[in-house]
Amino acid sequence: MTAHTATARDPHGVAGMPALSDEQRRVVEHGDGALLMFAGPGAGKTRVLTARVAMLLARGRAQPREILALTFTVRATEELRVRLTALVGHEAAAAVTIATFHAAAARIVRAHATVFGRTAAYSIYDPDDVARMIRDVLTDEPPRDGASAEASDVLAQISTAKGRLWTPDAMRVYGEHPDRERIAAIWDAVDSELRASNAFDFDDLVVNSVTLLTGDPVERARYRRRWRHIVVDEFQDTDHAQFRLLACLAGPAGGAPGGSLVVAGDDDQLLYRWRGADVDNLLEFHRTYPCATEVVLRRNYRSRPEILDSATRCIRHNTRRRAKALIAVRPAGGRVRVSRFVNDHAEAAVVAREVATAIDAGIDPREILVLCRSLRYTQPLQQALTAAGIAYRVVGGHSLWERVEIRDALAYVTLVSNPRDAAAFTRAIAAPTDRTQFARAKRKPPTRGVGPATQRAVIQHARRSDVDLLAACTAAAGSSGGGRPYTASAIARESLTLFGRQLSDVRTEHHPTRQVAKAVIGALTITGGPVDCYDELLHSTDDIDIAADCARIKDDLRSLCRAAQDYEHAHGDDATLAGFLERTRAEPITTVTAEHDTRLTISTIHGAKGTEADAVFLIGCEERLLPTGYAIDSDDPLRIDEERRLFYVAATRARDRLTLTTVAERLGRPTAPSRFVQEAQR
Repeated sequence: MTAHTATARDPHGVAGMPALSDEQRRVVEHGDGALLMFAGPGAGKTRVLTARVAMLLARGRAQPREILALTFTVRATEELRVRLTALVGHEAAAAVTIATFHAAAARIVRAHATVFGRTAAYSIYDPDDVARMIRDVLTDEPPRDGASAEASDVLAQISTAKGRLWTPDAMRVYGEHPDRERIAAIWDAVDSELRASNAFDFDDLVVNSVTLLTGDPVERARYRRRWRHIVVDEFQDTDHAQFRLLACLAGPAGGAPGGSLVVAGDDDQLLYRWRGADVDNLLEFHRTYPCATEVVLRRNYRSRPEILDSATRCIRHNTRRRAKALIAVRPAGGRVRVSRFVNDHAEAAVVAREVATAIDAGIDPREILVLCRSLRYTQPLQQALTAAGIAYRVVGGHSLWERVEIRDALAYVTLVSNPRDAAAFTRAIAAPTDRTQFARAKRKPPTRGVGPATQRAVIQHARRSDVDLLAACTAAAGSSGGGRPYTASAIARESLTLFGRQLSDVRTEHHPTRQVAKAVIGALTITGGPVDCYDELLHSTDDIDIAADCARIKDDLRSLCRAAQDYEHAHGDDATLAGFLERTRAEPITTVTAEHDTRLTISTIHGAKGTEADAVFLIGCEERLLPTGYAIDSDDPLRIDEERRLFYVAATRARDRLTLTTVAERLGRPTAPSRFVQEAQR
């Protein structure tokens, strides 16, 4: 929808304030205390939350630094800030704290890191890092009868427990898993390793924030005074720990004296129950805030009534939900079509042809969105689009920060910021961790000759001597008397000494001066570092494909350096290397942002949350894909409900045209149409 804007004489006192419905205005003009806003798809909740913040500023009810806006994705924070900047200007918008739950928690924890035995330069480990630590613990276990729990399963159990604010001891008592004693012991070992590496994992950020604010009434009161007004987007996706963090910040009345708490959510769009999201936080909000005001935004400004009606017919089959009579504001004229094919190759050919026809008819490729439960099933379509010369981008795959070469590079940078990080050390000293390009070029990959045994010796020496890992590396050369603290080959000693000294020099020169970009560049350009590695391969190969791959990697490294420069420019004197690294962990961005991209988008349904397009193709509407076989086979009926919400979210991305595809055979296996398609047609 193209929003109408109010005049400079807008009653809120904000030039350019969007025109609001009566329901939306109730939220924007809400006074003190708590308010719960049920906002269906296309209800304009982001506009409402932005207008709410702008009104607080315009009427003098709050200073910018007194407002906290919490979201679940970086994309949502960016959209909120862009819209707020348009209303109140750059200076005021920049002073408002707009952050994801984890980013806000990281800010709290970083200010009090010593309480948890860390420094402010702590690292943040993502699930892959923690899974590797768990695998190391499992490898060190003595042989035992029966199958060992996989690292991913153990990680899931620990993450769920942290979302409940449990400790390892609580898991031993209350855990449902039959192997809970062993999982708790692994959890203890992982926590010890995190502490020794001056690191937290993502879950720890929220858990430790709650621990701090619950146990320290002085700090709790200070943060409540700091952020007197709070707005929260996608509230249905909060888990227990995030809800408790919010309660600590907002207080029992939903805001400090003269403060407020406004949360927006939709139980029909809860997609993350599998990682702890609890719909009761939304549906039973009044248990915590009995005096809360409630507003339901029923108007849908996005989808034609034909599309909204189909999606609503499906979602009504969920039992645990708040019934809502949604109203499509746009007139009839939309189209919902179900297309059935023999197999996925026929599906891909027809969808590619229809996309080409739509583009030829004048539809902007950016207004075409292809969705699927998993990107794996879009490969035939990607091939068909490529053959037809239609450019596309894929959302939901690996971001810049997730690429192996960039993760290697970030390990070097991390050691400059936090030289006690053992995971960063083992990754950087063994880089490049992906040897594919060298194997294809039939070249021996570069190596420092520092194997796993020597790496462990370095880490043990650092911890035994209470020195950082860079100092432990330089100690490999030994003292003037010839004594050496650990055994290593001559090649390894030379490599470790050079590695430690060069990164220590970067740390000494740039880290204390907060020259973030120069520190990143310095870390990447040490001898034998990422730039050297791929420069050498690029200049030594005649293979066009390998050269192109090396050029892509070097361009990714340049993107990393530009990201550091952008971060430093945006944060000024507040910029820190630890803050930049936190951003790379928390912000799964792609190298090309949507506003600069003219291609159509292929995305997972999860990745498309918050987006919309004129034409949406939802492919793979089959049993055991949407819903998944895991949900179908589960004894938990709520798993089907969550899959149905996924279908609902996908369908309501469409403004004018929605195409649902199903095939009789996918990847060589027979399939049946999804129950959700049948429900949407009834």
